[in-house]
Amino acid sequence: MAEGVPECSMGFGFCEHCIYGKQNRVRFLQNGARTSELLDLIYSDVFGPTPTPSIGGSR
Repeated sequence: MAEGVPECSMGFGFCEHCIYGKQNRVRFLQNGARTSELLDLIYSDVFGPTPTPSIGGSR
């Protein structure tokens, strides 16, 4: 250390929020489903009605 400079005992721990913020997304797995015709396979995401109302009152 340099003379006349007080020693700094500051910890360099990891901030949990910083670690989560620097994570990468995992790639989606490849689905082996192949179709021969248009609209043979359709994915949908269905949810609702939810029991908790939104700020506007919708469910």
